[in-house]
Amino acid sequence: MDNVIERSPDPQGARDKTRFAQFTRSIIKVVAVIFGLLVGYLQIRDIRPDVLLTPSTADVIWRIALVAYYWSWVSGVNFDINLQELAYVTFPNHGRWPTRLYVTLAVFVLMAAILLMSFGHIAAFSAALTGFLIVDYASWLYVRQLVRGSIEASRVHYSNEKKFYELAILNMVERYVFGWWKLWRLMVGVAILIVVDAFAFNSAFREATVGVILMLCPWLSPSDAIPLFYSMLFLLYVSVMEFWLWMHRVHIYVRLETLDYLNGLYHLTPR
Repeated sequence: MDNVIERSPDPQGARDKTRFAQFTRSIIKVVAVIFGLLVGYLQIRDIRPDVLLTPSTADVIWRIALVAYYWSWVSGVNFDINLQELAYVTFPNHGRWPTRLYVTLAVFVLMAAILLMSFGHIAAFSAALTGFLIVDYASWLYVRQLVRGSIEASRVHYSNEKKFYELAILNMVERYVFGWWKLWRLMVGVAILIVVDAFAFNSAFREATVGVILMLCPWLSPSDAIPLFYSMLFLLYVSVMEFWLWMHRVHIYVRLETLDYLNGLYHLTPR
């Protein structure tokens, strides 16, 4: 009986299991893609594009993207504050706001107000959107510098007290706050904004783009095609930037919940 228990798994059986799982996944993916394409085609084949892309469509898209951008930013700031409160032992400046943080908030409010007031004016809105991105990442760099001391002090405290659960949380939050993914997100955002600004400020690029749109949507007039394309560009920017951000927020939330669950069942120690 002891020999049976200690016997290593059958290598052939492990290979068969892997082969079966890989083949099953491949079949499911192929069937799912084919069925998904068929369902998508059947659902959209009777939709007339001229019904969807009307002169009022640009206004609707622009407004939806702007509202989504605002609430995503507000809720995201609250999420980040709660996350860092969970991770750090202390905050700098005895928990009081430094003067530069008040200045940063004032600049943010100003940029948000300009963004709202410039709605409907492509050139002004583009300039405000570019400025908002610059202020957003400038404040991120400032926050990095502000909380660096808190992170290091918290790491020393947790290590000395052998609080490995809290240390794991701190490491996750540090990777979230200082991760390279934010720089990649910045580069993608800048690339989209270059197209946005080129459309807003370069008449040759705008005319060429509108010409393509009119070929695809001949029922639109040039005056309708310009805001339509611009609103879609803005929606693309908001979708990419905020989805990227919330994907990482969901990722760290799930990891923290998993860590909390395991900590309730086991005593966590480093390897």
